[in-house]
Amino acid sequence: MSGLTLNLNVKGLGLTKQQLKRLKNSGLDLRKPLDLVGQYLVSETQSKFVDNKIKPQTKKFGIKKVVEIKGGKKKEIKLKVKGQTLLERGHLMQSITHHVSGHEVEVGTNVVYAAIHQFGGRAGRQHASVIPARPFLGVSQQDKNEIKHIFIDYIDKKI
Repeated sequence: MSGLTLNLNVKGLGLTKQQLKRLKNSGLDLRKPLDLVGQYLVSETQSKFVDNKIKPQTKKFGIKKVVEIKGGKKKEIKLKVKGQTLLERGHLMQSITHHVSGHEVEVGTNVVYAAIHQFGGRAGRQHASVIPARPFLGVSQQDKNEIKHIFIDYIDKKI
């Protein structure tokens, strides 16, 4: 995926050493639990858009626009943002996918403007617009717990 990708290491899930050893030595095909993890993370990410949980990481937020006034003077205007952030057309939300390959799952998007919304930065002509970070990809503690249970359930059923 060329836009933005999230990688998660199984070691970061809090599995016990015994569980990790069982997983490693099992020789199990991990594509099924990885696919379930990918589906789960895509669903959780998309729900952040729908539930309007994607918030700028700044206290005072508005779009700053630099306007040139007669005489060459520049004035900065702060515009208020209304509605649901990043959901007007839903392209970014609908582009979130997952891909399982070997022993890993990637969750992300190929939308070129995804990174500017995830990390924030300057955009537009002459980079005049400041876009605050609105992280939509990520793994919460609740997500880690769910992913851990997906793997534990899979291991328990197979071993």
